[in-house]
Amino acid sequence: MSQRITTEYGQTIYHIWDVPEYTKYPHSRTWYIVAGVLLVACIAYSIFFEDNYLFAFILLLVTVIFAFHEMREPSITQFGITERGVVWRGFLFSYKEMRAFWIIYESDVKNLYITFKNSMTPRLTIPLDSMNPVEVRDTLKRYVFEDLSHDEEPLSDTFGRVLKF
Repeated sequence: MSQRITTEYGQTIYHIWDVPEYTKYPHSRTWYIVAGVLLVACIAYSIFFEDNYLFAFILLLVTVIFAFHEMREPSITQFGITERGVVWRGFLFSYKEMRAFWIIYESDVKNLYITFKNSMTPRLTIPLDSMNPVEVRDTLKRYVFEDLSHDEEPLSDTFGRVLKF
């Protein structure tokens, strides 16, 4: 059960919605066959041509982790925008920690992106789903710089979506 966003995160809660923990893409039988052939080819190359057993082991380890990840359904968490910051999975990210935000709202992609001043903190990608992007944008603009230089989703997200990772 996801933690509910309450006034402990700020007296005023502007927006609140449920989002999946991550996007789970459906994979066809062909996708698994191609991925398996590529995996076997990479392992064979690393063992027989490079004598790199560590890389082969890492590939197998990543495959096991991916398999466990595939068996698990993403949990539903809450995302909220309050007067003190944004709340995701029970954590408050204050506006002082944020560098910028931008919204991509196209046919395939409807996401809010938030970057942080600390370069070690990863970019936060939140699906907007049925939220009104104009209202979310107007609220966040009061507290955080809107980076208008981003007019497409990040390349890493595009690759993940196209390759269904």
